This record gives sequence, C-alpha cells and structure tokens, in this order.
Amino acid sequence: MNTKAKRYVKKNDKEWADFNKVVRLYNSSTGKFLSLSDQEKEDFYSAVASINSKLSRMKKEEAQLWLKKVDVTEKIFSFLWQERNIAEPVELFELPSVKVEPVMGR
Repeated sequence: MNTKAKRYVKKNDKEWADFNKVVRLYNSSTGKFLSLSDQEKEDFYSAVASINSKLSRMKKEEAQLWLKKVDVTEKIFSFLWQERNIAEPVELFELPSVKVEPVMGR
C-alpha cells in the first residue's frame, strides 16, 4: 500500500476497523455474518462509502486496486444479506412411507 493510502488508514482507523470486522466475521463465521444487526450493516456500508470516497481521489494504481476490492466486497456482502432476507419459509410435510419388498439374490 502506498504512503498516502497508509496515512489514510491511520487517520480513518474506525472506518477500516468497521470494514475489517465484517470481513473477518465473514471469513470466520458465516452464520454470525448473516445475522448481523441492521446497525452493524449500516456501519459497514457507511465505512465502505467513506473508504471508496477517499480511495477514488488517489491516483496511484494500487489505490484503484484497493478501491475495486472494497467495492466488490461490498457488493458480495450486500447480495448475501439481501438473499437471506428474501428467503421464503420452508413448509414441512410428511413423506408417505414406502414398503420395501425383499429381493431374491442371484
């Protein structure tokens, strides 16, 4: 990471911490990741917006690569959270029992 980007990370430690917390949670416990509160998701989206804003003003190629990574991460997480919310409840039902006839061997 270039010097300017490193300085940005030090200045905006909370935003990076919020972003990295969610990424680490995704990597370590998908169940906990999927059950994050709305406030935690909002903190993540806020951090992403701020990080994207700062990185987009940097001209170096490495900053643009980081920008792309942050953007893709946000889109994937957004998709996963959205898919979880629209999942329909599963209707349980009993399967009929099947009688198995013994088969004669060879």
